Amino acid sequence: LFGFNVLPRRVHLLTAWMVALGACLSALFIIAANSWMQNPRGYTINPDTGRAQLTSIGDVFTNPVFIWGYLHVIAAALVYGAGVMLAVSAFVAGCGKKADESAVGGAMSDTLLAAAPTDTAQGGVAPQEGFQSGDVAVTETPTPTPAPAKPTSSKPAPKPAPKPAAAPTATVPAGTGLKVKMETPLNTETAKAGQSWAGTVTEAVTVGAYAPFPAGSVVHGVVQAVEPAEKGARAFFVLRVTSIEANGKTHNIDATADSLIAGSTRKRNVGAVAGGAAAGALLGKAIGGSNKGAVIGGIIGGAAATGAVAASKGFQVDVPAGKELVFKVDADTKLKL
Repeated sequence: LFGFNVLPRRVHLLTAWMVALGACLSALFIIAANSWMQNPRGYTINPDTGRAQLTSIGDVFTNPVFIWGYLHVIAAALVYGAGVMLAVSAFVAGCGKKADESAVGGAMSDTLLAAAPTDTAQGGVAPQEGFQSGDVAVTETPTPTPAPAKPTSSKPAPKPAPKPAAAPTATVPAGTGLKVKMETPLNTETAKAGQSWAGTVTEAVTVGAYAPFPAGSVVHGVVQAVEPAEKGARAFFVLRVTSIEANGKTHNIDATADSLIAGSTRKRNVGAVAGGAAAGALLGKAIGGSNKGAVIGGIIGGAAATGAVAASKGFQVDVPAGKELVFKVDADTKLKL
């Protein structure tokens, strides 16, 4: 700015570009050093001094932190410079407009003073109110009096409608027990994972002064996992609550019951094998009439019972309608009552 009218135009433009380039180079090295301190690249630790020594300047300038940081700084500088130039240009344009308006206003006031002077005439000569030039007469035109404004009636502004009160909330803590009477009968032999079931709350659940789930609330759930009994394996159920209908609202809530596992099939199978062997022994002794026949019959009976046990499906888990189960809430659940 100071050399605008001192240096030639091309030299002045060159100096402006040099200043901009120097600022960009300065930002380049500053951001590179700062990025290296945040994310060191291309260095080794000197074992004698214990200090980091730079081994690759290329790694410094290809540091991801440097690349994004430098682009961010340059973009911010360009936006800031554009804003400054826009503000200066608007200020200069506004000052020039005011100067033009002042010049026009001064000329108009001089013209009005010359056309209608208000200074008192000297020498006893009174100012002329009108003059004639040929057939044209110029007289003063009276200024019309503006009509009085009509009074406006001021009405008080309507009061804003009161905001509706927020609905009360209650948080059911994790581990809360839900006693549910099953309405849908389930059996591990026919049930499928994802199958829906329904039930009712038998004992009200209270949280502070509220009872979000009163007795009789409708419970909806699914079969989360099921395994039927096959060839001596135990059958089991995993049931989960998904929502509860209470007080005209449906609340989503997750609760899980303890796994329902069928009784041990080992004891029953051992008893079946032992019983088969005993029956075979009695039958062998009765037919053979000796202890040797009893031993042979016991072996044959035990083998037959073992084959039958291996082919049996074991116990199934049956949850009849009316069965009461206890579900535990998985996590803290906030409800709008």
